[in-house]
Parts: sequence; structure tokens; C-alpha cells
Amino acid sequence: MKYFEDFIENVTELDMTSVSKMSKTVIAQGLKRAVRMTNISLRYIATDELVFALSAAAASNDINDQVTTNRLRLVDISFSSDVTDASVEILVNEAMNLERCNLR
Repeated sequence: MKYFEDFIENVTELDMTSVSKMSKTVIAQGLKRAVRMTNISLRYIATDELVFALSAAAASNDINDQVTTNRLRLVDISFSSDVTDASVEILVNEAMNLERCNLR
């Protein structure tokens, strides 16, 4: 799944709603590299592991030695039963430009 990790580094919007056949570990590894992400939906599939990985990318300010600003604005993790308050708190603290986080 190296392709997914390389691919996601340049993605700005991603909808993985209800993706159930892909390993959460592979998704998490990719999300750690999603430094250009502005909008993402992990509806129904989010876990603490995925939220922590997204937080790590949001906290990253270095892409190939180029300084960037955190771009994450919308996160949809609604209807995901494996997400705790702790992971959401870290996400909102790391994603400084976050405007909306859907939790249901």
C-alpha cells in the first residue's frame, strides 16, 4: 500500500465514508502524510488511531523542506463509535485552522 501513502501526501480533499475493506493501519499510515488535506470524511470508519494520525499530519509544518501552514478545515468523523474524546481533543488542538468537526 505504499502507493496510497505517496498518493495521499498531495490530496486536499478525501471522502472515505464507509470504506470497510481497507486496513485501518494502512489508512493511518497514509493519513500521517496527509499534510495538504483541507477536508476529510472518515464517517462510520474513524478510530482513535486514524484521528491521531490525522492530528500528526495537521501538526506537521514541513513538507520536503518547505514550510507550510496547517490547512485542515473540515473533519467528518460522525457515526464512528471507536473515537474517544481524547483523540478529538488532540485533533482540535493540533489543527489550528479547523473550522468544523462533525461528531454524531
